[in-house]
Amino acid sequence: MIGDGMGPEQVELARHFAPGRALAMDRLDPSPGLMSHDNVFNEVTDSAASATAMATGQKTFNGAMSVGLAGHPLETVWERAEAHG
Repeated sequence: MIGDGMGPEQVELARHFAPGRALAMDRLDPSPGLMSHDNVFNEVTDSAASATAMATGQKTFNGAMSVGLAGHPLETVWERAEAHG
């Protein structure tokens, strides 16, 4: 589960208002992860560049979806997994 624009602060705020102070997402995998992914220019990233960093392991510019700086396509982890069966 990837919450667009969601960080620890938003999760804690949701818990504050949740009945019993627990969220459905708390019952998922007990090892959540956090990552920082500014865009390639060290600016605040948008959703497309952020998703690209998560899906390909490479940073890009805002507005780019799975393409590198020169506009070339970047292989996603799903594409790589499919290629390896």
